[in-house]
Amino acid sequence: MPDGQRITVPLELDSAFGLLLVPLKVGDSTLSMFISGSPVSGIASARWQDLLIEEHLIYPDFPASLHILDGLSIAGTPIPRLEVRRSRRASRFELDGELGLNFFQNFREVSFRMPAGPDGPILLTLELPPRW
Repeated sequence: MPDGQRITVPLELDSAFGLLLVPLKVGDSTLSMFISGSPVSGIASARWQDLLIEEHLIYPDFPASLHILDGLSIAGTPIPRLEVRRSRRASRFELDGELGLNFFQNFREVSFRMPAGPDGPILLTLELPPRW
């Protein structure tokens, strides 16, 4: 992986709750993940079992409440694994999950570009660290 590789992805705006949504690819599935201020990312209960069956959730020895989400990519670029827990909030919003602060800690730089006009997309740019 080249040093400082940048990934730019357009975000969607959830019409029901006004949440910014990031399309996170996990294996062959795409999860609709909202951006939250939670310290740890989470997966809704409705998707949890599917990810276990597909072997994308790995159960570490410690801490017991966290799992590792593996096989991730954004805009076709592989990204580091992510610690996740079950998210009641994502279940309540009927979304696949939430990206907490631990997601953004995986990147050297994170930026948002707001549209110049009312119709342009909000862009999220993530810079990968060297040799993750």
